[in-house]
Amino acid sequence: MVIVPSKLERNQLQELQQSPVVHHPKPATKSIPPLNTTSHEDDAVPPSPSQIPEGVENISQTTAPLTLAAKQEGDGIPQWSLPSLESEKEFFETVERYERATALSPGVILAKILDMNDRSKRERFWLYIRPKVSYRHLPIITIHYLLRSSVPKTEWTFHDRSFHEKAQTLLDSRGMSWRDVSNWINILTAPSPGEMVGRLVADPLNLPTFILLEILRRDISKVKSLRSLLDYSRDRILKLIVPTRSPIPENRPGTAEDIEETTKPDISTSSEENHHHTVAKPQSFKKIEETSFTVLISRLLYQARRIWPSAMVDVAHMAAHFLRSVSGSSVGSPGSLDTRTFVRFCEMNNYFLRLLALPSSLEPLQSMTYNWSAQKVLLTLAGQFEPPLRLDHASYRAVIQVLTASKKSAREARSATFRNRSWPPWRVEQDGMDAQRSQDEDFSRVISAIMRSKESGYTQDSQLSIFGGLDTDGTPTIHTRKLLKWRTLGSFTQARESRDDEARVWAARVETTRDVHEAWGAFTEFCRKGGQANLSMYFAMLKKLNYESRRSGQESNIHARPGDGLEVFPVSDDNFTIFYRLRLQPPTLQDLYQEMRAAGVRPSGRCLSFLLRHARTTDEGLQYLLDSGLDIQVVAYLANGGERQVPANVVAQVSDRMLTDFISLVCRFAPRVVKTGSDSELGIIEHVSKKGFSLAHSHVGTVREAGAQRLHHSRLRTPLQHTAFLLKSWQPKFRPAWYALFKSLARKDLVMVRRFALDPERMCENHEQAWRVTMLALKDFQNCDLELDPEGFLFICQTFAKYAEAAFHKSEAHQLLLIKTSHIIRAEYAKLTDGNEELSYGISRLWHTLEGPHLHAYVRAMGLIGDHAAIISLLEWMVKNHEELEAIALQTTNGYRMLRQTVVAIKAFCDGTDYAVATAQALVEQVKGWGGWPGEEEVRNYLDQGNGIRDTGTSEDEDEDEEDDWGEEDVEAQVAGGSGN
Repeated sequence: MVIVPSKLERNQLQELQQSPVVHHPKPATKSIPPLNTTSHEDDAVPPSPSQIPEGVENISQTTAPLTLAAKQEGDGIPQWSLPSLESEKEFFETVERYERATALSPGVILAKILDMNDRSKRERFWLYIRPKVSYRHLPIITIHYLLRSSVPKTEWTFHDRSFHEKAQTLLDSRGMSWRDVSNWINILTAPSPGEMVGRLVADPLNLPTFILLEILRRDISKVKSLRSLLDYSRDRILKLIVPTRSPIPENRPGTAEDIEETTKPDISTSSEENHHHTVAKPQSFKKIEETSFTVLISRLLYQARRIWPSAMVDVAHMAAHFLRSVSGSSVGSPGSLDTRTFVRFCEMNNYFLRLLALPSSLEPLQSMTYNWSAQKVLLTLAGQFEPPLRLDHASYRAVIQVLTASKKSAREARSATFRNRSWPPWRVEQDGMDAQRSQDEDFSRVISAIMRSKESGYTQDSQLSIFGGLDTDGTPTIHTRKLLKWRTLGSFTQARESRDDEARVWAARVETTRDVHEAWGAFTEFCRKGGQANLSMYFAMLKKLNYESRRSGQESNIHARPGDGLEVFPVSDDNFTIFYRLRLQPPTLQDLYQEMRAAGVRPSGRCLSFLLRHARTTDEGLQYLLDSGLDIQVVAYLANGGERQVPANVVAQVSDRMLTDFISLVCRFAPRVVKTGSDSELGIIEHVSKKGFSLAHSHVGTVREAGAQRLHHSRLRTPLQHTAFLLKSWQPKFRPAWYALFKSLARKDLVMVRRFALDPERMCENHEQAWRVTMLALKDFQNCDLELDPEGFLFICQTFAKYAEAAFHKSEAHQLLLIKTSHIIRAEYAKLTDGNEELSYGISRLWHTLEGPHLHAYVRAMGLIGDHAAIISLLEWMVKNHEELEAIALQTTNGYRMLRQTVVAIKAFCDGTDYAVATAQALVEQVKGWGGWPGEEEVRNYLDQGNGIRDTGTSEDEDEDEEDDWGEEDVEAQVAGGSGN
């Protein structure tokens, strides 16, 4: 059957399906020996192509069922959404337009009816479509029961009764009953995806595949629910696969009923498509056909990228298991493929490789290790068949994209470090052995993969090579870690495409530099050659200027390697004259932005997101939104609020990412406590009013209080209240929007109540209000069916620890409140660490990527209230999962140091309790990689780290306005009810 592509797949597959596989000539060479792809070393690269079986000239010339399943909105199939219809004529015209755009398969029809909340719309759509469909499909029978079960049979039409009798006969023939259909509807009409999953696993018998696919069409919000779906997919689908060369077992319990539904050709597709489906799939494989399985893997990967990146590896193993089972082969016993099976397997394998190139929503760069591990599963699988499966152009590109975003291997890091400070950055030879090495030995895995692609007859985008460390003319660049998504410009003219491609290549040259002078040199060189800078060029240069400004205010030197982060290095201009230095000096960020606007380039996408997050004032952020073309009424709502119900035009124009960026901007200007010139005095900074002023680099004068700038946007003068209003009104399902508030509340210098914040003796009461607001916001967050990931957990722990540090020993009331509410922290910790048992295929993996900072925040929160039992429990869990934790630590530069800091914190907080110290020491010494039990000096250095109030900015406005404070009596009202009008 043809499965409806869900909204969750439109974004992830739009760029994949809009660019069909390019027809490339067959390589001149008959066969190139493949490289070893089974290695798990960092320097592993994708294989070279293998000989194509006789009769298969080009796998891109064949047609696959999965192509039909992957059709997306970008391919001309619009998202179905019934508008408010004023007449029956308008309704039928809408349906006919949709019918012309896509094949109305049973799965499509069921999905669209479930998406309609209005019963009358469901009825009208069903009456129109019913004559065009057959009762022989379980989704159609489900629709009939959904719409007619609540209607007395005496009111049924002749068609209803006839349809019901035929459906009854079909169900009887499959050993099913209307009770089964009722159970399906009970699952699909659950109020939330989590509840759907619960009902699915509670009664898994007689459940056809379309039920699982329909659930996966929703956004799963909890890792536990996704784990249940993975288990269900593996236990109820993969374990029942019948190899092609094996006879079908007789009387398989619980599966015979749904076999026919998933293998019969869809009556809504053309006869040609039906013929293709019938011939292409193995006749003895009847559990789930290839199109449905492709959609299943696609949707599982989407859900994994959203909430559980490490599960991508498990999904890849599922795909590999499927292909092995269908071919009749087993692990270590390669299967020989005929021509038709070879073509189908190549298409499926290449399709999955492209899906695995898409970054996750959670820490996309760090999660790339799971993308690469998952791709290696499929690359290894490709070599186990005879002949080996062949990669197409897009698959090579997908592998290269993942390598470009992956952490450098040890060899790549060394190569990036020893480079000339001049440009181009040629290698600096350290010894005689370096002098004897060829330049090819310094190539990154990205460049090696590009070379394999060229050997296969495919050319890759110049951007990929530049980020990989090699320019188009063969000169070196700085190997830079970069997330790249492949997008096509099919709607543009060829000339426009060429100009944009050239500008993107030069934008890559700007990004693969070490300092602002090198970046500005590349930018001006492009303009000097007659190029017209586009948004990508300006965006690359704006980032360099911003991080140069940040670097200028830092006292310590940068320890990161070139290309590992966004930081820029100091300019190497010691030997330059003053005149030449001025010539090389780039403009300020604001001047370059004005130049960009004068050139007619509007900020949008990632550039707009970047500008919003780094705006110097809220007014500047609002101007960026207006410059982007956002409607002025929409900007006014964001700045001033309005009705509790968010207007439809605001929802349509403001994406989740834009809302998050704006909330982050507003929270950044929440009032903060700062030290003044005298150590004994404190001041409050509330806003930045001076043009060119950078909050991060400011120094507060001798004034006791700095008043807020008199903004036209009165709501923005109370940033946290306005943020609470936006979140309460919007109720976004996008967690980073909530995290912006949690992060702000976790700041030690945050002002909640002015009179408390300026009195060191009452600072604990200020922190108490922050913790109370956090608890209320967390409740609203959970009411949106969301759960904290490690990043959100970190902020909650920091807010709790801030309050505990200031108040636990102040009074019994504070102590009781902290102990009473500490269960919130322990409950969230339990959710994150639950489910670390052995998974399928022998892979032991945590549900969440917990790093040293997350574990340290929990130790600190529990240690400050003396909960040694919670700390010991955490340490036992860490010992049990130390291999996973150490592997995670290797993905960041300071990962091991932060893991060690957690161990030191455990000793620091357990000191004074003999039993806790003895238990903790015994556990720590079980793991050799942790460096043993910390010494006294190490603990003393940890305790001596600064925990005071940080200097964070200044303001020149001296007005005071007490009414802007969060009063003790209205903290709950502000969060629960918003900020008012």
